[in-house]
Amino acid sequence: MRRTDIQEKMEQFDFDERLADWKTHSVIAVQIDTLEETTYRKEDMDLLVFAIRNIVEELIPEDRRLVPVSIDQTVALLVGMAEEVSDDYNTWIYSLTESIQQVIQNILKLKVSIGISMPFDDIKHTPVAYREGLEALKHRIHLGLGVIINYSNMNEGRHQRSLDYPWLTESELFDAIRLADPEKARELLSRLMSSIFKHELTPQEYQVPIVKLLNNILAMVQESGIRLNQLNPGGESFYDELNRLPVAKEIEEWFWGRIVSPLIAIFRERQESQYQSISETILDRIHKQFDTALTIEQLAAELHYNANYLSSVFRKETGQTFSDYLSAFRFTMAKKWLIETDMTVKDIAEKLQYQNSQNFIRSFRKQEDMTPGQYREVHRKMQS
Repeated sequence: MRRTDIQEKMEQFDFDERLADWKTHSVIAVQIDTLEETTYRKEDMDLLVFAIRNIVEELIPEDRRLVPVSIDQTVALLVGMAEEVSDDYNTWIYSLTESIQQVIQNILKLKVSIGISMPFDDIKHTPVAYREGLEALKHRIHLGLGVIINYSNMNEGRHQRSLDYPWLTESELFDAIRLADPEKARELLSRLMSSIFKHELTPQEYQVPIVKLLNNILAMVQESGIRLNQLNPGGESFYDELNRLPVAKEIEEWFWGRIVSPLIAIFRERQESQYQSISETILDRIHKQFDTALTIEQLAAELHYNANYLSSVFRKETGQTFSDYLSAFRFTMAKKWLIETDMTVKDIAEKLQYQNSQNFIRSFRKQEDMTPGQYREVHRKMQS
């Protein structure tokens, strides 16, 4: 809130006389915590802020407040009393803010949090006090929703603590994202967030690891050849979105819904496309080279993949192992040659990489309940 805003409001409503009677002032900042699990939508926010302004105005006697104003979805209010700072003043402030919170909950069915500035005795400190109210509200990040936070109590009697960034968990999370494993990624994201928020830090201190995580994810995205507009077609700054989130749970849900889950979908699509391409290549090689000593190890060397990886991909795409599919295709070709050509059983066996014709005959009989010669005779009689 700029000083000119305050001066304009005071001149507009002629509050000089009232302010002259006040010896102690405070700024109260009220914000809606979330619209989730309510009947409201994002488009209702301006109307809800207007309703909260009216509630606050009705709730507090005129001689104890100025007219509430709304700034960037925050209802800000200057209150005061004609006495010095005392326990009575502090009790009144807390009682007042609890009433505001309760009435809004009863009427609008909304959770709000309230930040209270340090008390001050000179109206010129109002802009600073407004910033203190906003700063107090940032502590929702670890306190949760529906809280009343007094700026004067923030970090009182506590020493600053350092935070070891959970690099290993982040690395495991990135691996789960690349492997398109949503269950593992979700569990690792929760573990990473828990390791960050288990420390009692200031909102500014929490921003360091949170922004670091976002930076590292976006770096991983670019290194993976993914364009940012695939992840963020709307173009709004991820950093601005993240900065608006008030509590730890919402931050975790934002990372999951806005970045991690969409990334998994991109990697899964890429993976499936790669799998399909690999499988199509293997099938093409089988269909063209079935009459050679074809092995998965040979294909892996030619395609520059690990043999176990190729086997896994092929089985996932076709539902069969490489050797089973190759054997089935060779058997199909054997029946085709028996019906359509005059190749001997021995020649067919050799062409299909059997060590000798007897092995081929035993395998054929096992599947067709007849020898290759009998199969040829039966089908040629059917065609004549």
